[in-house]
Amino acid sequence: MVSPCHLSQTHRMKPKTAYLDELTAKSKDYKVKVRVLEKRRPKTSPDKKVLYQSLLLQDDKGTKMRGALFADQVEIFEDAIKRNRVYEITNAPISPVKPEWKTNPTDLDYQMTFGRRTIVLPVDNGDDGNYPTIQDYRPISQLPRVPNYAEMFDVVGVVLFVEDQPRMITTNTNCESKVREVVLIDHSTSQPLSISVWDELGEDDQQRCLFQRLVGSKVGLTTLRVSNHRAFSMSTSLSTIIIHSPVGAKAEALASWMTGHHMALTELRSRSKLALLRRS
Repeated sequence: MVSPCHLSQTHRMKPKTAYLDELTAKSKDYKVKVRVLEKRRPKTSPDKKVLYQSLLLQDDKGTKMRGALFADQVEIFEDAIKRNRVYEITNAPISPVKPEWKTNPTDLDYQMTFGRRTIVLPVDNGDDGNYPTIQDYRPISQLPRVPNYAEMFDVVGVVLFVEDQPRMITTNTNCESKVREVVLIDHSTSQPLSISVWDELGEDDQQRCLFQRLVGSKVGLTTLRVSNHRAFSMSTSLSTIIIHSPVGAKAEALASWMTGHHMALTELRSRSKLALLRRS
């Protein structure tokens, strides 16, 4: 399958297979196989007011490179590029990364963008089945209890409680962020799950209203990380998507369970609210 951005003219040279750390702004007629580790939520740049979406790519050597989609590319590649999938990317423009955009000193000096000559092909290398895809919901009872920054999980559950006001938290890097607690439960456990919703997902008042309207309803959250912020809990990531009408077998099973447990869920909502207020 060729991506929506495809070749408009015939190659003069056969693309040469490369690794990410071999690419520079002068790289032409190349192809690289990468896994999409992250596909972050689209944002609008504060200076140029341009919509963009950040990607994190990793090749077979373990080298990582940032990627970026701009403007209408965000919508064009919405379905063509998925988190945790492997792709062969050909002739994507490589551009320098400004030093202030680097998150650590080991980051590559270049990032990948997507132009009119770029081809994106999904790769079936035989091991993709070992990697979760979006909406591959994990039961709450099966979530690991030990934090691992590299692991991310999707969950679907009933919203029991949404913290009314976000709290200001100082992170390990001495940055201040707003966080709001959301409590979920599913039919795999009797122990509610607290989720720390960070940054714009937690501070946005419109998002809070959406969550509060969903109290007592099912919701899906993707790319969550196990956290030790408050005992066992989860935290949103920069890639987290909130799905207000989750579908699929696990979401349907949850809906069936909800039908026969209205009184139990009402009691759990009251207990969850009291527990969270005591910890605040």
